[in-house]
Amino acid sequence: MPRPEDRISRKDLIQFMVGKSLPLSAIARLLGVKRSAVHEELRHVLLSLQHTGCEVEITPGRCRKCGFTFSENDLRKPSRCPACKSTWIADPRITVHEKVLQQAEQPHQRSKEPAECSGKEICEGVELIDHTADVGLVVRASTLALLFERAAIGMFFILTDLSSVVPAQSEPLEVSADDLETLLVAWLSELNYRHVVHHRLYCRFDVTEAGNGVLTAQVHGEQIDPLRHTVHTEIKAVTRHGLKLQKTDAGYEATVIFDL
Repeated sequence: MPRPEDRISRKDLIQFMVGKSLPLSAIARLLGVKRSAVHEELRHVLLSLQHTGCEVEITPGRCRKCGFTFSENDLRKPSRCPACKSTWIADPRITVHEKVLQQAEQPHQRSKEPAECSGKEICEGVELIDHTADVGLVVRASTLALLFERAAIGMFFILTDLSSVVPAQSEPLEVSADDLETLLVAWLSELNYRHVVHHRLYCRFDVTEAGNGVLTAQVHGEQIDPLRHTVHTEIKAVTRHGLKLQKTDAGYEATVIFDL
């Protein structure tokens, strides 16, 4: 549920939207309503915009896994891709132009769209993989500490645009488990818990110990700002399905699947 301090009035939202491109998730958070209710709120906002000398462009929802594009007539976020069955869906976006500025719009006024990256390396040592309706990662690193750091980066790549997150605050984190695979699940699950419950986004991870049943780290990020951050999806769970962490000739390799 959106927090009271995140909410703004409908009138303020209209003024704020001019010259910007916002996903439905951000609009829902700003209005203080659930995503399921934002469609009705947007109908009133778009009607109001027609009388303000502005023009509205709608970018339809899109599957981040296979690139399938949905109809622009539906402002609601689709729940599942009909092509690949993935639930990793980018929200539809609403872009508002002042009519007199439409031709002179600057590139930085448009929010960057998330790219389809399935089957590709999204950053050094981290590859996004196809896994039925969910999303998985293959992570490789020379050390266990680096493996855990890269796995966390991969998870937050799925959740948001990491380039928009600032490492403004640092927090200690410690988890324990009986084996390395369970330790990986505990690490990512704790990060996801802090994201969901405490509305945090992280972009840097410094693991100081990983092994002997314990992981300790400093994690760096900030509170979610709906005006700057887009949360692309929700990770319901870090699963044990297909989970693997093994030593290799080059170091370590892990496979982890997220339930979206």
